[in-house]
Formats: sequence, C-alpha cells, structure tokens
Amino acid sequence: MAQGWQVGGTMGSGVRRRVARHLLLLALLLSCAVSVCPLRPALSPRPQPSQPAMAMPSPAQHSVPLRAHDKGSAASSPSRVTPPRPSIPLQFKAIVRTQLEEARAYPAYPQTQKGVWSFSSIQNLSRFDLDWGIPSPWELYTSSLLARKLVDGWEVKNGLCHLPYRSYTDVFNWLPNKAKYVGPDHVNGFAVDVWEEIFRRTVTLAVLQSNASIPVQLNVSHNVISFDPPSFKGYPPSANVSFLFDPPQSCKIQGGFVCPEGPVIRLNITRFHGQDSTLENRNVADVLGDASYICENPRADDYISFYEIEVNSTWGQYAQCNDGQCPSRNTQYVGRESVHGWGYRGGQCAPENPNTGTWYSLPGNLACPSGSPVQGSCKWKTIRKFKTITLDCLMSKGFASACTKDHHMPFVNAAEVLRDALQFGPEHGGCPDIETDVHSFAFAAEPSH
Repeated sequence: MAQGWQVGGTMGSGVRRRVARHLLLLALLLSCAVSVCPLRPALSPRPQPSQPAMAMPSPAQHSVPLRAHDKGSAASSPSRVTPPRPSIPLQFKAIVRTQLEEARAYPAYPQTQKGVWSFSSIQNLSRFDLDWGIPSPWELYTSSLLARKLVDGWEVKNGLCHLPYRSYTDVFNWLPNKAKYVGPDHVNGFAVDVWEEIFRRTVTLAVLQSNASIPVQLNVSHNVISFDPPSFKGYPPSANVSFLFDPPQSCKIQGGFVCPEGPVIRLNITRFHGQDSTLENRNVADVLGDASYICENPRADDYISFYEIEVNSTWGQYAQCNDGQCPSRNTQYVGRESVHGWGYRGGQCAPENPNTGTWYSLPGNLACPSGSPVQGSCKWKTIRKFKTITLDCLMSKGFASACTKDHHMPFVNAAEVLRDALQFGPEHGGCPDIETDVHSFAFAAEPSH
C-alpha cells in the first residue's frame, strides 16, 4: 500500500455510522455554526497584502501551543500596541498539521495529522490532503477532502472517492468585523499576534507579528490547525488556482470502485436502530462492526436487531445512509467497508476485516421483491430477523465495561458481549427478544466475503 499524501478527498451517518472521528476537525472548520462563521456577503472587507509571501523569521527558541481560554503566555508578554487586523489571502496553499481534541480519548488514533490545505474563498473551495500515519492494523494513510459551497465536491480516503459530507464555509470571515486582539505570544516557535472571535473565545487565530497575512495557528474549540509559515503561499484574487482542486483519478470512475465479481452469500448482520427496524436504505454491520459503533456512540439509538440476509458479494462503495436515503457514487451494488474505512480501499474488498469489523449499506432500490432470488438488478434480500433486544439489556450484561476494557478497535470483548446477548435468551445470560417468544438460537458461521 502506498503511503503519503494523496493530492487530490466516509462514511458517516447522522443517526447511523458516523465516521466523523478522523475528520471531525475538518467538518467543524468547513461547517462552522452560523453564529460563529456566517457566510460573508462580500469578499471586499478582507484586505489583501500586496505580497502574500514574505521572508520568514527564524523560529523562536521555545514552542508554546496556543489554546483558547489559555492565554497565560500572552498575558505575561510585554504590552504591545494593537497591530493591524490579520488579512489572510483569499486564496492560499500551505503545509499544515492538525490536532483533534476528540482524538485524545482514543490513544490508538493519531494525535496529529500532517498534510496540505488549499483554500479559495473566490471559488468557494477548501481542500485538505492529510497523511494520518496510522500503523497496522488500521493502515489509514491518506485522506483528502474537497468541500464546495453546494456540496458537489469529493472526499478521497485510502484510494476511494466518496461524496463529500460537508459544504464549504469561509473560516476566516470573522476577521474583518468580529476579531478582538488578545496580545502577543510565541506559538510553535514563532512570534505571533493572537486574535479571537469577539463573541466566542473558542475561535482564535495566531498570525506572524512580521506579516499579519500569514497564519501560524487556527484554533476552533480546541481543534487546531498549525501552519508551516515558510510553506505558506498566498495567491492574488485574480489568480486562477483551479489546479489546486483538480480531482484525483479515482473520482473519475463512474459509479465508484467495484470489487471483483463475487457469489451470492448469506450474512449475519446487525442494526442499531430506533423504532424503525427496516433494512432498506440503512447501514448495517457484522457483530464486531456494530460493537465498535455502539462503543463509540452508546446512546445513539435504543435497539439492536439481528438478521440473516442474502446478498450479491460483488461489493460497491459504502454509502452514507441517512433519513431513508443512501447518497453515494455507488448506485448498483451493496456497499461495504471496514469500520471508519480503515485500510486499503477502506476494506471494501478485503476477505475479512478482523481488526475493525465491517459495515454494509443496503440501498432500497437494490432490494429484491418478495419471493424473488438475488439476481440481476436486485442485490440483496432479508431471509429472516432473528431477534431484537434493547440497548438497556445489552448494557446490563457488561457491554460498557467491555468497551472500556477494549479501549479501541478491535472491540473484541464488546463484540463477545453483544454476540451472547443476541444469541442467548435470559435463561442463558442473554437478552430477551422484545418482538417474539424466541429466546436462543445458534449463530450461523459468518462466511468469508
């Protein structure tokens, strides 16, 4: 598997399968709440430097990462006359490192990601190309995200092109009218001036004291983008920077990537859901995959159902199924990926995903009519529903403690608790079926895919 950045750019689901762990920062920055980052009505209020790139000063001796609500270093610095407001170029490209506040709760996840940020408020485009550098077993090496104002961009992760999950927002539009000067500081070894959003102190920007058009660190609710100032390149508003946003080759494949042709197989799958237990236009999982999701989103829903389905194992790309719809570049096959899309091509075609578990998407238009075999344009059908249990019962069996013991993927102990709760009735330590009188059954062997 090739490592490094993919210069080019998912999963996720509102109530189901929300991947946003690995791109939470980007989602936050690209879709700031209107109260924090309202779209700017015009581009003119942001003044532009005549020369966007200047000679960089040498880094100072010490590096003090800037954090909102933690201005001790700035407060203790010598007084400084309020400098001109920052004037970040409307178009730029820079090497960056990102730090996600949420990643601290997951030690196995990378704490920082390095990459390139390309930005154009002229074209309403923002693109991140990140190298996550996660070693085996997850092997998520690259991700790219291009966000447009009308959500017609793309996201590439580990070689697969997906629809984007967030639209573009100008994250610097608060600077002309809502920026308050905090004071001088040293951030990442550079002498900077610190500014914060006037209504909410959770948004701050540090810029070079020697050149207020060059950012050093952007902090949104303790999710941080640190810039490499020597690499920062600004472009004038008249410059055509479309080349920065050209899609990679994988986004030119009609219908998305499709695995080699596979046979029709039977699968045991689970669904974590609310009152509606239908499978059409929904995301489902194997037991390990749902254990991962429930451990990370323990109160997202109330019930877990267990099914047997028959499916054409010619896998397409996983779809983002929300509110009864599965928008995806894949329109002809059942979708499949490893949890969070880790691994080569997101685990879509891997025989197994033992280090993560597996998620599936079941487009309603590909469901077979009642009584029809899985063939032709129909790709899946329900064989039977085994059981539905409550989340409260699962938790009473020690599921939360098992999640804590596992701490991160693979959630094998949690999966065992979930499996037992589904497989056995209360007389054998499992959970009762809330829909039928069936108490216990034997798990079918889960086939290799």
